[in-house]
Amino acid sequence: MNIVMTLMVRNEADILARNLEFHRRQGVSHFLITDHHSSDQSLAVARHYEALGLADVFTETSDQFRQGEWVTRMARLASSQHKADWVINSDADEFWLPAHGDLQMALSEIDPQTTSLTLSRYNVVYCHTYTDIVLEGKVRYRSALAELPKTCHRGDPTIQISEGNHHAVGERGQVR
Repeated sequence: MNIVMTLMVRNEADILARNLEFHRRQGVSHFLITDHHSSDQSLAVARHYEALGLADVFTETSDQFRQGEWVTRMARLASSQHKADWVINSDADEFWLPAHGDLQMALSEIDPQTTSLTLSRYNVVYCHTYTDIVLEGKVRYRSALAELPKTCHRGDPTIQISEGNHHAVGERGQVR
């Protein structure tokens, strides 16, 4: 199974490499990363993964923030150029962790008629004192259920992603 993740980044050098490594261990095979005006080392981190052949990197210099447009572009490229079976639209501070197994296992169990998943998400609080699998010995404490869901979808060259990666709309299939 080929899982491709799209990421919008801006000044997230402190967490970007950890995010990419975590999701590689979860079964993501390639990343499409759009950097929007980072003034830290985010673009350098992304370019490092591009040099390794694990990512394609795009830069946006517009003063406007057009996340839906840019993520839609990446999601369509994931389908057309990378032949993605599944596309996860994410941000650098979001970690996709299924209830059991890894992302490869979890997504392989989805009914083939389901083309998009709308998933609940939890905001977490960062804590330096305990251990956890997400961030190298740092705990993330689950807090309240976040108001807006996240979405992932099967590769689809017609997909349209909303601002915030909360919804995906394509020409076929059913949402679960």
